[in-house]
Amino acid sequence: MQRKAFDHDWVRALAAQIESHLKENLSWMGIDAKNDGERKMLDFACGDGFLSPSTTQLIFALRPHFTKVIGLDLAEGMVDKYNRRAREAGIPESQMHAVLGDLTGAEISPSLIENKELFDFDLAISSLALHHIEDPQRTINRLMERLRPGGTLVIIDFDVAKKGETWVLDDAPAAHTIAHHGFDKAHMEKLLNEAGCKDVDYVWHKEESEMPPRMGGKKQLFFARGRKA
Repeated sequence: MQRKAFDHDWVRALAAQIESHLKENLSWMGIDAKNDGERKMLDFACGDGFLSPSTTQLIFALRPHFTKVIGLDLAEGMVDKYNRRAREAGIPESQMHAVLGDLTGAEISPSLIENKELFDFDLAISSLALHHIEDPQRTINRLMERLRPGGTLVIIDFDVAKKGETWVLDDAPAAHTIAHHGFDKAHMEKLLNEAGCKDVDYVWHKEESEMPPRMGGKKQLFFARGRKA
C-alpha cells in the first residue's frame, strides 16, 4: 500500500479521533495508569505506523503505559519502516519493535509459534485492519491466543454503511484489498463471542469521520473489546 495514500489531512484527523478516544478510555482497555509493572502490547497489522505520524502518535501515545510494544505485519517493508520510526524516536528495540509475520492465513509460520515473545500480551490492538482480512474470525481467534489470561483485545474499524450509502468506490486507494465493508455491532459481537471473549463491548466514536467522497464520505468508527478468560 503506497504511503502517499495516507498523506492527507483526513488521515491525520482520523488518527486524532482514534488517539483521543483511546487516551480517554484507558481503563476500558484494561490499562491501569497507576500500574508500573511489566506490561506488553501487540500492535497487530502495524504497517509503517501511518496512523501515528508526528501530529498524532497513536501507538506512541499508548507506549508509556507499556514496558514493551511489539508490532506485527506481513510486509517486510512495513516492518522495516516501523522499526526505523521507533529508532528515530529514540526508543530502544527492547521496548518497541516490529516483527514479520502473518496471523491471517490458513497456516502460521513456525517462527510465530516458537517465538515466546509473541505471547502473553496484556493488550492486542488492531486499528483499521480487520476489513482487509478475508477470515476475521480466524484472525481474532489467533489474536486471543496471544493474550495472557485477563488480557484485552481491541478492534478499531468502521461500521457498515448506512442504507443507500457507498462504503468505498472501486477506484479508491487500496480498494482491491478490502474484504469487508465494515462490521456492525451484532457481527462484531458474534466474532468476539465465538473467539471465547468475555466482557465484550462495542462503542461508536462520538463523532463521525470525514472521509474523501471516493472512500464513501462520512464513516462511523467503532471500538470493540473482548477479554481473555
